Amino acid sequence: MTEHKYFVFRFEDVEVREREFTVWRAGEALQVEPRAFRVLLFLLRNPQKLISKDELLDAVWNDCAVSENSLTRSVALLRRILADDSREPRYIATVPTIGYRFLCDVQAIEEGDTAPTASDLKSGGVETAEKTVESPVHPKDRNRNVLLASGGLSLLILIAVTAFLVHRAIRDHAGRDPAAAVASHMRIVPLTSLPGVVWSPAFSPDGKQIAFFWDGDLPTKGDLYVQLVGGGDPLRLTHTRTGFVCCADWSPDGRVIAFGRCDDSGGGVFIVPALGGAERKLTEVVALSAMLDTRNGRLTETPWCSPTDAH
Repeated sequence: MTEHKYFVFRFEDVEVREREFTVWRAGEALQVEPRAFRVLLFLLRNPQKLISKDELLDAVWNDCAVSENSLTRSVALLRRILADDSREPRYIATVPTIGYRFLCDVQAIEEGDTAPTASDLKSGGVETAEKTVESPVHPKDRNRNVLLASGGLSLLILIAVTAFLVHRAIRDHAGRDPAAAVASHMRIVPLTSLPGVVWSPAFSPDGKQIAFFWDGDLPTKGDLYVQLVGGGDPLRLTHTRTGFVCCADWSPDGRVIAFGRCDDSGGGVFIVPALGGAERKLTEVVALSAMLDTRNGRLTETPWCSPTDAH
């Protein structure tokens, strides 16, 4: 295959849309965290086939060293949203000590107009546009598409926040000095010009610095950085190896920055000095992540680090 193809998978009253990263059940959109969604995709591409735990871990967590508890938690989350019972499963059956099997017949419909080639049909990668697809898409390709989409959204948010702050400053100044309304001609310029994905900007209390998350040094993960407004190189404050970081907020005196971290061990609120240094954990929380609701275009929040379900 020379290009990535997306599929819509259907079983009973459930529809899984690979391109949109969403699950629909009886016409209602269900929120699923990314790792669990990729586990579900792999099972749907191999219905009624016994998939070993090692095979799932390698396909979904290929670049990360994690325990089987991460896989168990993802399967538990899938059973919760699908209203499945591990003791009498309708969808996902556990084969003790070995792995999992998806029990239902699955219909896979390709999105778009690209037809499968003769080599695809011969290799078994795609049998028809409406039959089960056997070859799983590599997780790195899917991660890259998700990052591109989230990067564009983050850039739009950063531009909108900057424009709002500049507009408010002009309005307040013009209100105090009417002559300034005529004399003011300001030009909007970007605060950063970094390659990659930048998200969640936060200005310091004095307005001289901006904190943000950037994946420049760690693609697909991202870390917290701080930079002087108007120039200078960004200073890296965190060094994330697993999980995700988000939601920066400055202390009133501008000396420390609070942020959230979510990984396999759970979620927490941390602080780190704005000039760099060791981070310190303040408390454990249920971490939340933003998810785009495709029905109304609004951002909603969904738990990523909820307590592990009983297997």
